[in-house]
Amino acid sequence: MFPRLTGTEWETCSIVCNEDGVQIASDYFNKDTGAQRIFLENIPSPPALRNLKVAAGRMALSNGGLILLDTGGHWEYASPEGVEAREAMLHHKYGEKLLRETVQNANRALSERKVRIRLFKGNLDVAGNTYGFHESYLIRRNDYTALLLQEGVAGSGGRPALARTMVPFLMSRNLYGGAGWVGRENGKFVYHLSQRVIKTETVVSQGTTSARGILNTRDEPHAPIEAWRRLHVICGDALTFEPALFLTLSATSRVLAMIEEGQCYDSNLPDISGMYDNGVVGIMHQLNRDPTLHLALPIGDKTFTLIDIQEIYRDKARKFWETSKDSYYSGVALPVREALFRDVELGFKLWDWVLENAKKPRPHEALASRIEWAGRLLALEAYGEARGFNLDMSPDYSLPLRPRKKTSGDKKTENLFRVVKDFDLEFQES
Repeated sequence: MFPRLTGTEWETCSIVCNEDGVQIASDYFNKDTGAQRIFLENIPSPPALRNLKVAAGRMALSNGGLILLDTGGHWEYASPEGVEAREAMLHHKYGEKLLRETVQNANRALSERKVRIRLFKGNLDVAGNTYGFHESYLIRRNDYTALLLQEGVAGSGGRPALARTMVPFLMSRNLYGGAGWVGRENGKFVYHLSQRVIKTETVVSQGTTSARGILNTRDEPHAPIEAWRRLHVICGDALTFEPALFLTLSATSRVLAMIEEGQCYDSNLPDISGMYDNGVVGIMHQLNRDPTLHLALPIGDKTFTLIDIQEIYRDKARKFWETSKDSYYSGVALPVREALFRDVELGFKLWDWVLENAKKPRPHEALASRIEWAGRLLALEAYGEARGFNLDMSPDYSLPLRPRKKTSGDKKTENLFRVVKDFDLEFQES
């Protein structure tokens, strides 16, 4: 088995404010090419890495990464591909650091214009706009992975055959791969484990900007097409917690290893083959709105929680690893091979830790140190205790203003939903 090349790309919510903190325009950088160039030319990079190629709102970095102005006028970072989960995670985190320092430098350069850039790393904003986070996994093109492209396979509900084995995994990864988000439904607060799940609309898709699928089958390998293909995952969240990101990438790689050998099917897995898309996606959305992790829903002829589904994959992936690891990473230098083995074992230990702590009465408290949705919820609870609110209250509640907060007129209260959303955005500001 080869070391898997893995990469990420994520879009930011990019806004420009005036001196009073009021947003000027959502597409400021599209309208002002001079501001584009100032942003790009203020990307910090050591002399050994610096290789400026500023063109058409983008800069190619000599580490293999790319910073670009995406459609809609927001900045995006595409990481270089790394070898397996740890290296991919480090490249991803370096992108965070790079953009954070770029914003600081660019704001100094733009001070004469009396404007300030703010970047938010997340998949949603208050207006409901969504921002992508994509994972790329290089996989071998063989008889098993070719099934990803075969529509209408008998017994698969008209979907690619591997949807039956891959979709239940992807629809339950938000247990550890969700960034968390507070929404409102029917006059009440709703806490979502994952932001991107909210915008997932179908089971299988080839596109990424509309009718987004749990399983994306776009065949764009970025490698010799006769030997390789790339699994393009678009249903995950842009994470900042390193353990959560590492586990998301590591667990997905372990599942793909089974798929490449035709070993992923298990009769204990949820059977989605007889379900319509709205049924599968509806279950995904319901489970996503349950931070207690206790909700169990029928899928096929069995009932599952998020924990149940992930335990099946964890157990099967570990068994496959234990019986096949001697063939892994052959031809790789021994110190590198040993390091890759340690990272696989670390991934399993973290998977175990998550599943164990997810069963506790208040799982978000137990998971908060490593899992982002849980950390966000615990921080929000602490903030609410300090401000005198909780998520059982109405989003329309008028909360007394904080002392010394600047307001216009004689306003003495502020809308609770607005307070909560301000917290949400500040949590994910770069």
